[in-house]
Amino acid sequence: MNISIDLLPQERRNRLNRLPFLLGAAGLFFVISTLLIIVFIMGKSSIHELDEKIATNTLTRDTMLAEITSRRTGVTEYNFVDKYNKIHGFLNGIYRNPITIKEDLYKLLPEGGSVSNYNFENTGVLSMTILFSSKDSAATYLQQLLEADYVSEAKVTSISLNTEKNLYEAYFEATVVTLEGDQQ
Repeated sequence: MNISIDLLPQERRNRLNRLPFLLGAAGLFFVISTLLIIVFIMGKSSIHELDEKIATNTLTRDTMLAEITSRRTGVTEYNFVDKYNKIHGFLNGIYRNPITIKEDLYKLLPEGGSVSNYNFENTGVLSMTILFSSKDSAATYLQQLLEADYVSEAKVTSISLNTEKNLYEAYFEATVVTLEGDQQ
C-alpha cells in the first residue's frame, strides 16, 4: 500500500482552475490581435484610396486652374476686354487721330488767322472757314495745305470781306489722308 500524502492539494487545484482563464485570455488575445491586424489592413487600404483621390482631385484642380488662366490671359472668347483693347489699338494704328489732324491744320495757320468753322468727316473731307487779315495770308495758308504730306487736295472756294470785323473770310475745302502711313 502506498500512501501518498498530498501536502499541496490547494495549489494543484488552483492550477487547474487557472487553466480555463489562461485559455480564455489566450483566445481573447488572439481575437484582439486578429481584429487589430484587420483594422490595420483596412486602414492601410483606406489610406491608399485617399491618396488616389487626392491625386485625382489635385490633377482636376490643376486642369481647371490652367483653363481659367488661359481664359484670363490673351485674347479668347472669354476675355472681351483684351479683345476690345487689341481691336482699339489696331484701329488706332490704322486711322489717324482726327484731333491730331485738326491740331496739325491749326499749326499751319499764318499769324492773324483764326478758324471760325471747322467740319471734318471720317472719309477725310474737310471744310473750314478761316478769318485772315489779308488775301495774301489766305494764299499762304492754301500753299501750306498743299505742301502738307497729310493733305491730298485743297482749294479755296470763296473769299469775302467781313466788314464788321474788317477781316477776309476764306472758305477752304480739302481732302485729308486719314489712314496712317498713307501719303499724298
